[in-house]
Amino acid sequence: MIVSYYCNVALLSVFNVNVLSFVDLDLALVKELDREWKVSVVEELKMNCSKYHYPSKLVEASVHPLDTL
Repeated sequence: MIVSYYCNVALLSVFNVNVLSFVDLDLALVKELDREWKVSVVEELKMNCSKYHYPSKLVEASVHPLDTL
């Protein structure tokens, strides 16, 4: 029985020669039965923005589309 759904948010995967790579954006959407979708792991995103110096455009591009899901 399914009790929840989890959707990881990442950039599109890139295949170059024999290497497959992707960038995880430290965000996820989670939906438990009979509840609304909610954004998860936002604290991880905030920590990693500082730690890895994410460009502000990348952060905006990853967070903004969540409003439409």
